[in-house]
Amino acid sequence: MKRVSESLSNLLMHITRMLVLWLSIAWLTSLPANAGLITYQTQDYNGARLFTDLRDEWFALVGAGAVVTDRDIDEFNQVYSGNRTFNRLVLDVDMEGYGEWTLDIGLDAGLGVQAYFNDQSIYKDTSDVWWNYNWNHGDMVNLNNLVMPTGEHRIELYWIEMCCNGFNSIRLTDELNNTVAFLSAEAMARAQISEPDTIAVLAFALILGASMRSKRIFRKGEKDAKK
Repeated sequence: MKRVSESLSNLLMHITRMLVLWLSIAWLTSLPANAGLITYQTQDYNGARLFTDLRDEWFALVGAGAVVTDRDIDEFNQVYSGNRTFNRLVLDVDMEGYGEWTLDIGLDAGLGVQAYFNDQSIYKDTSDVWWNYNWNHGDMVNLNNLVMPTGEHRIELYWIEMCCNGFNSIRLTDELNNTVAFLSAEAMARAQISEPDTIAVLAFALILGASMRSKRIFRKGEKDAKK
């Protein structure tokens, strides 16, 4: 009977190890990859407004042959757009878990700014916007508590600067983990709750349960052997 108990215990431990291995592989393959892509574009601007909506204005000018310059941005901090420029910043986000973000946006935008979230205009200011390098300034653009469930999302920001080319910065706050970082692809990748957390808990529960079960079987075998 003791040998049978030991065999059952070993079998349970073997099955548990296989499950843990499978869960570990699942955990590694489900880790968030590059969850976000930042696209920053500019074009020259002469100040003649065609539309009140800045996104419509941007694409109307592109359709009319405006030259668009793509700019490489690793981190959106102290970025100079230049004088007489029309700017477009796009965040394409593929969330592998739930997230809730706040974007604090400091701009030098002499002819205004407009923001879109998933094709919906959520912020618009047509005045002379200047944050004066102060995160508490009244001209800050604050996109608060953007709900980001699993799936694809797009945040678009359009602004026009004529003079005098102050730098621009954006901070990303992960509301769920209460962390703040300058906007970057890395910061966007961290700002979510992903499935690996659930998998890790499940793996731990399986190990604990199998361990307790094998101990009970082994002890029962010892008792039966003594009878």
